[in-house]
Amino acid sequence: MIVVPKGKKVEILGSGKESIEGRTFHLESDLNLKLDSQYASLVDASAPKAITALFSGANDLLGTRFPSAGFKQLGFQQWQNTEPLAFVMDIGLYMEKSGYEDVVLPAKDFASLALPTEVENGGLVAPGPSALSMIFQNLHHARQNMMTIQFGSITIHSCIIYGVDWNFSAEVDENDHPIWCKMKCDCKTLFTANTGMLDSMFPFPIRG
Repeated sequence: MIVVPKGKKVEILGSGKESIEGRTFHLESDLNLKLDSQYASLVDASAPKAITALFSGANDLLGTRFPSAGFKQLGFQQWQNTEPLAFVMDIGLYMEKSGYEDVVLPAKDFASLALPTEVENGGLVAPGPSALSMIFQNLHHARQNMMTIQFGSITIHSCIIYGVDWNFSAEVDENDHPIWCKMKCDCKTLFTANTGMLDSMFPFPIRG
């Protein structure tokens, strides 16, 4: 059995997939978390040009000394929006007893988290919780589709998987199933990143 250090252990909770729940994935590279907020000038971009033209004209006509270049406050940056927390994780699965049970099945089920489900008559059910289930938060479906991902002592709640790149080994077991799979996974949180989210990611240290 492969012994994995705690910092390299990845667990997916709340996926609804039996082959994934309770399974330990291997973190293949350092974890990079992206926080992104957008800011914009308080005053419309065209306004400074109009003010500059107005003050320049007044100075020419009246001989005054208004600041024709405008005011520094016109460039004041005001918060517009913050994106969900985004991250890319490189994880691996390795055969212990069976290439199908240990690698193929969990890799297939994990990748399916990023895809819609086909239903009767060719219809598709979108992955992740619906907007209505998130608004009312009283539908069991919403909780089933909100995943928690744990990286050692780091926990990120309410995640979605929106992209998976597969890389299967050329080496196979006795049944011709690959003995390992590495996946590059694009993930983000369902909700806007905020300070409370960061607090919940890192547990308070317990000192002996």
